[in-house]
Amino acid sequence: MKTYRCGKTTGRTTILVSFAAAISVMCGLPSQALAKPAASGNWSAAAPFAESRDFASAASLPDGDVLLAGGKEGIGFPLASGEIYDPSTGLWSPSATMGEPRVFAVAAPLPDGDVLVAGGHNSGGYLATSETYDVATNTWTAAAPMHEAREGASAVSLPNGEVLVAGGESSSKTYLASAETYNPTTKTWTATTPMNEPRERAVAALLPDGDVLVASGENESGRLNTSETYDPTTKTWTAAATMMQAREGAAAASLPNGDVLVAGGEGESGILASSEIYDPASGTWAPAAPMLQAREGPSAVSLPNGEVLLAGGDDPGALESSELFYSAPQAQAAGGDFGDQTVGEPSPVPVLIVTNIGAQTLSITGATLEGADPADFAITADACAGRRLAFEQSCTITARFTPSTTGLREATVALSDNEPSPTAIALTGTGVAANAGPTGATGAQGTTGAQGAAGAAGTAGAAGTQGPAGATGPTGMTGATGPQGSPGAAGAKGPAGAQGPAGQVELITCERVKQAKGKVVQHCTTTTGGSPIKFTTEGLKIAAALSRGKVTYATGFAIGTGATMRLLVSPRRAIGKGNYTLTLKRGGKQLHETVSIG
Repeated sequence: MKTYRCGKTTGRTTILVSFAAAISVMCGLPSQALAKPAASGNWSAAAPFAESRDFASAASLPDGDVLLAGGKEGIGFPLASGEIYDPSTGLWSPSATMGEPRVFAVAAPLPDGDVLVAGGHNSGGYLATSETYDVATNTWTAAAPMHEAREGASAVSLPNGEVLVAGGESSSKTYLASAETYNPTTKTWTATTPMNEPRERAVAALLPDGDVLVASGENESGRLNTSETYDPTTKTWTAAATMMQAREGAAAASLPNGDVLVAGGEGESGILASSEIYDPASGTWAPAAPMLQAREGPSAVSLPNGEVLLAGGDDPGALESSELFYSAPQAQAAGGDFGDQTVGEPSPVPVLIVTNIGAQTLSITGATLEGADPADFAITADACAGRRLAFEQSCTITARFTPSTTGLREATVALSDNEPSPTAIALTGTGVAANAGPTGATGAQGTTGAQGAAGAAGTAGAAGTQGPAGATGPTGMTGATGPQGSPGAAGAKGPAGAQGPAGQVELITCERVKQAKGKVVQHCTTTTGGSPIKFTTEGLKIAAALSRGKVTYATGFAIGTGATMRLLVSPRRAIGKGNYTLTLKRGGKQLHETVSIG
């Protein structure tokens, strides 16, 4: 008889895949037999955890696991126990007990991998206390208290490593608009600008630009369908779009494409199974697929594989079930800007990188050229046709630009795939006349040299003797010409003309823009970094990587065109301002350049 093991062994996941259906049942693995991809995504049941709980606190751990702590079991007392979910096995296991029980607390991961849990209430009343969980030692440590005791607040980890905690209800039963931030370096709390309106049991999530979305909740006006965003740089709040449904006690998580999923909670009609999605690019809300189970007070966390875990809640008793949300397949493309190109001459062939950022499989059948000037562009190779891309898998398409006339030329590569709104990759280039490239500045003219001194005049010849009277004497000989004066010294050399600009690196980044009739177009922008380019890449494609320290931020290809290097990469992490190391490799040669991204 064969034995199948589920779980982690010496830090590695052990799963035997023979008889996969049986193992899925035995190990509690989520089913991957999903329905046809839907615009709003799909839900699938996940393994239940050991202890029923609602209004618990959840946060992601460095290895991709999820910590679930506290909450309460129905009408019972607040819990101090916790559990950990392992996405690789789909199983829950117990974790260490918190320093004190908490329900309606908040949780957020810290830069060092610890998790901060703060606030909530228990039998001792409303809490201002906080504590941190160390996954390496499976222990909890008391942390600094907040300025204000609050339960039912919202929390988000900010890009600078701090944690924003906003809203909730005070010990005096007052709905709060106040907010504060926790600095893990100094281990202190600092008050920040309050929200536009008080909110208890609202949801919060980080947006791609670093702002924070806070939505729903309740206050003296009742359940809320309003939302607002917080800018950590300016510490200001701005009103955002109205949700499709008022709800309190919902859960929220960021999706791989930057959208935010909000699910469950309680509305005017009772506990909700409905969900909706916020699109920060358009600033709008749209309906999403309903959950398998109506839930008030669930916990939600984004998983490394692109899925969202939704656990626990109340309906109306405390739940031990959980489920997974699979976002619809979505292609994200990088590249497509050809720059200047001489009319009638074909460009180098850049690589367009297509990546699936949806949790469901992206199936691509082919690509065609469309748009204003498709005849000026050509697809030279399509390695995406017939591909099925799992989350974060990529394929490539190469294209060429041959402008038929001067000026801006545009087209799109339209993908035929199973996306709800198929992607179109924008292609742009500018035709220029032959020899129309820019001319370097002329150097300043040197000053004129001083004129040389004039030569000395020759001496006059002696006069001839006078002949005897009567006859005319002969004419005397002409005196010799004096020597020529030496030439004047040469004038000083004028200064050299100004040096032409240093080589450049262009980092191309793209974003999706929704147009009329649901069409999605990729618009790419170019960020120029100043750095001398000593590596000859004219007309060639070489491997490239953009890194900082030991962390790789993007990989792809570099193509040189004259004094400009075009870098087409697939980002692995968000690329911000600052200095990066650009590594170029071709054959046995390797070069490292420092590139400043402004």
